Amino acid sequence: MTSIPSWESGEVQADWKLANLEPSFKKGTKEDPGNNRPVSLTSMPGKIMKLVLLGVTQKHVRDSAVLVIANTCSGGESPA
Repeated sequence: MTSIPSWESGEVQADWKLANLEPSFKKGTKEDPGNNRPVSLTSMPGKIMKLVLLGVTQKHVRDSAVLVIANTCSGGESPA
């Protein structure tokens, strides 16, 4: 599998970083370039690696208790 060397080396293949920008029509007249927004189409291996890294990071944060979320009160009240 091609992702294993990337995972072990910590480097991502250059073509995984590339994206194609495609215009996506928003509203108004299609002839006006201001009525289009750019949409980035990234590679599937890049998307999969991103999801894997997100999952590993979330698991680490959860298991290591890296972040502690404090209870907050609504309406500006201070906790009792």
